[in-house]
Amino acid sequence: QNFKSRRAPDMILLTVALLGALLSRPSSAALGCSCTGHRATDPACCFEGHDFVPNALEKTPQKGWRSWQAFGSSVNQTMMEATMRGMALKRPELGGAYTSLAEAGYVDIGLDAGYENHSGVGGGCHTASGHMIINGMFPDLAGMNRLAHTLNLTSSWYLNSDGCNGTIEQEVGQTYVTDAADAVRYGFDGVKFDSERGGPSHNITLWAMALKEAAAHAGNPAGIVIENCLDKNPTYILDKPAACPFNHYRTGPDNSPSFFGGLHHVYFWAVPYLDVTAPVPASRPNCWAYPDMLGIGAPAYGSPLWAQARSRGCANMTLDEERTLFANWAIISSPLILAIDVRNATTVRKYWPIVTNSEALRINSAWAGSAGTLLKESPVVTQRAVPIGMTCSVAHSAQLPNWLVYVKPLPKGQITCLAINLGEQALEPADNAEVTIADLVRIGGLDSARKPPTAFTVTDVWTGESGGKVTVSQNWSAAGVSPHNSSFVVFTPVV
Repeated sequence: QNFKSRRAPDMILLTVALLGALLSRPSSAALGCSCTGHRATDPACCFEGHDFVPNALEKTPQKGWRSWQAFGSSVNQTMMEATMRGMALKRPELGGAYTSLAEAGYVDIGLDAGYENHSGVGGGCHTASGHMIINGMFPDLAGMNRLAHTLNLTSSWYLNSDGCNGTIEQEVGQTYVTDAADAVRYGFDGVKFDSERGGPSHNITLWAMALKEAAAHAGNPAGIVIENCLDKNPTYILDKPAACPFNHYRTGPDNSPSFFGGLHHVYFWAVPYLDVTAPVPASRPNCWAYPDMLGIGAPAYGSPLWAQARSRGCANMTLDEERTLFANWAIISSPLILAIDVRNATTVRKYWPIVTNSEALRINSAWAGSAGTLLKESPVVTQRAVPIGMTCSVAHSAQLPNWLVYVKPLPKGQITCLAINLGEQALEPADNAEVTIADLVRIGGLDSARKPPTAFTVTDVWTGESGGKVTVSQNWSAAGVSPHNSSFVVFTPVV
């Protein structure tokens, strides 16, 4: 609780060129560092140099799909290519503003674990020269990525994977340059970095520098999108928010397919980053705070992982709970990374009205100076199970308020609000889960206007229906919101 309070050329030629360019800079190894990836015990040199900014490729939060929450390591190239086709498939019969998930913006497809070949040095995943070895489940990674590009999608890769035991790869040494060269050679558009379970490459800035060099050498000066899953809770961002050598960063541990687990991921882990607004917001264009993949519709229905999660009381959320979690990710400008099995038409149909809602997606992408924030919370708290991991394999509990109110300013003076009822009874007026006109004027940055608005109209995000007005004498209240449900609205100033 203390935390809460406060495309590509020949691989060999590319690698040689990058070695010369990158190794001319001091690395953590050159400084005599011994890095394990554990921030509590590693020396400061393992985490230095974060002022480097690699690119500006994520002006709005990324939207896409990743394999881990859906399939874990039980994934192969055929499944990934089917998923790509599922994302691009036009489904006009489902209605709404979009005809495919890709058209709605979900264009990045991420391969997580399952590609690793453990025939490398000491049983690790790298050759002696530091290149990743790919197993037979992925016979043609470059071909897979060409398919993605043919479908107007992008493709991301989980590097420094925890599916590899890095502690037995010390002989190989740091793989920043060689892994970056492999990512470019295979045609990946993005990379997600983790800790490789004690491997020797733990400085996210050196990863970013290597990727920038590799992409530029391959004729792509724009670079490659970077997810920092290595640091998980990179608290240096709290102290120095401009130091962001990546495009989005994990604020905490793995998410779970659990209502309270998901809400806790935002409330406990992400909100401290949302609270930092100076000298620059800690969550902002090209540097977004990210609580992890969405747990809705995950793991893949009927899979062994789904069965495991169900046995632990997870993967059994109501649609109201899942809609609420999606809204919570949306209102804090988090990347929206799905894990639903898009090969399954029934599953897509179920979640389509939520994940393709044009107003929710507009809210997520909008920028008016803030990624969103927690405005108010219930003074009454309840101890809740907040498990961690895609199968809820790590049991955990924490106190959560009985209700939460998040807000985010939008362009043209609009403000969006999400009120969440975590309790077991409908919210009542006496709960005071409400928003005043003073709140709206302040959040919308309208208090310095010559004539601040004296009224705001209210529109429901999901239905588009009008919900009255907020005036000096009439607050907006979440009273009536049913248990484990929410109200997601937009306030528009009356001119």
